[in-house]
Amino acid sequence: MGDGYNKVFGKEDSVVIFSRPFLVPEINQIVTHCNNLATAKVSQTVNLLQQRTPVLLSGDKTTSLTRDNFIQKILKGIPFIKVDSKFRENIGIDVADLRVNPQYNEISTYIQRELAEALAELGIECSGVEKPERLVSTETSYNNGEIEMTRKSLLYTRERAVEAINRKWGLNISVTFNSEMITPINRPDAFEPGAGNPQEGSESNQPQDEEVEE
Repeated sequence: MGDGYNKVFGKEDSVVIFSRPFLVPEINQIVTHCNNLATAKVSQTVNLLQQRTPVLLSGDKTTSLTRDNFIQKILKGIPFIKVDSKFRENIGIDVADLRVNPQYNEISTYIQRELAEALAELGIECSGVEKPERLVSTETSYNNGEIEMTRKSLLYTRERAVEAINRKWGLNISVTFNSEMITPINRPDAFEPGAGNPQEGSESNQPQDEEVEE
């Protein structure tokens, strides 16, 4: 382009590689989940700030400076504040109970589930529970079917594009799912025949009959 060369290629000279079978980009789902996560984080911060107990300081205009100084000492967390003996006579102190229930843990659980749902839609394994070590393997891998379906769908569109490329230009290109993580649905032998079955000569998990001498 810098030396004035310009050539236009049409559909006969190119192959379109779609990201998803329904031709909808992932960015739409990502933006939706990001908005939900951002709203949840803001709600969590607001709920945490609402747990603070507001202090009401009442008085006339002559005590305005004294009340401002008192407020600054409270914000600094000073445990002992020296005041005049007539302080309570001139300035009234009261506490405002907002009656806001703490929802920090509930919002944290929602954030984890929202994130797990977003990753599952992108074909990434993620457990949506807070402490998966307390669950059995079947409970932590409850969404493996959804993840596998997403991965195969995304891989299928790329395989179709590669087949078209090979036919058009006589190449021999192939595409596979690329991951170095060993996970329950990403093991090299995960989809091989007989995977997960006890090997010959190994102990089975089924209870064995025992001979009892009478």
